[in-house]
Amino acid sequence: MIRRLLSAALTRLPIGPVWPDFADLEGIRVPIRHSPFPPRLRRHLMRGGYETDERRLVQQFVQSGDEVLEVGASSGVITSFLWRQVGPGGRVVSVDGNGALRPFFDEVLRVNGFSGTWIEAIAYPVWTEQAPEAFGSRGFSASSNPLGSAVSAGGSFPPDSHAEGPEVMTLRQVAEKAGFLPTVLVADIEGTEGVWCDTPPALPESIKKVILEVHPQLIGVAPAGATVQALLDEGFRISGISGLVFAFSRD
Repeated sequence: MIRRLLSAALTRLPIGPVWPDFADLEGIRVPIRHSPFPPRLRRHLMRGGYETDERRLVQQFVQSGDEVLEVGASSGVITSFLWRQVGPGGRVVSVDGNGALRPFFDEVLRVNGFSGTWIEAIAYPVWTEQAPEAFGSRGFSASSNPLGSAVSAGGSFPPDSHAEGPEVMTLRQVAEKAGFLPTVLVADIEGTEGVWCDTPPALPESIKKVILEVHPQLIGVAPAGATVQALLDEGFRISGISGLVFAFSRD
């Protein structure tokens, strides 16, 4: 008992200037001591505050054997939760356009005993053969959060990325490249979901569940509502809500 209490304390409180090796998020370990995180974000992670709404819905609705397409993979933390849920009979394919996040993504999965598929691309979140040309000139918005990868028309690319930026891929192109047909879509794409206001996602029948974080602070309240309606129009129903994260399902 004393050992468990001491272990819990050391994952949440820095001792003087010494940070713990890992933060523990419901059994998923996140490297802290040798991470690029500023102190405020380290404390946030150690207190278990990272993507709590998304984690809650992933653990409730993603099941063993699911084939998950994760758009907006970022650090690999939610990816690790997904791999734990799907088990050895499932699969997770993760997409992110910010190549600077790849080393940390790989490390988070490694320390949790997983080995995932990373595809570096800016996702056009529609199941179509090709993204419109106007969507191509996009970069990443400045952020104090090194885990952030918000895409915007006026953003810039990470210094170590290709000069022309990462490839733009539709959901269909990602699935074809990975050689799988997803049953679950998990999307935290920092406002890019607003595309659905004008272009329906057209998700294939194989996708029975969607976990989507909406960002009204980025795209506006009415467009955020329209993105939810776009999934309802495709036969999904709302199965759960936690904060600004929605879980959808269909038969």
